[in-house]
Amino acid sequence: MDVGFRERERRRETQTQKKTVQLIALLGNI
Repeated sequence: MDVGFRERERRRETQTQKKTVQLIALLGNI
């Protein structure tokens, strides 16, 4: 595994987590 691939994977996970948190926050506001 090259480091660049791992870094991209982790970055994408972070983006997904942010979106999930935003969705949960939106649902919580309803």
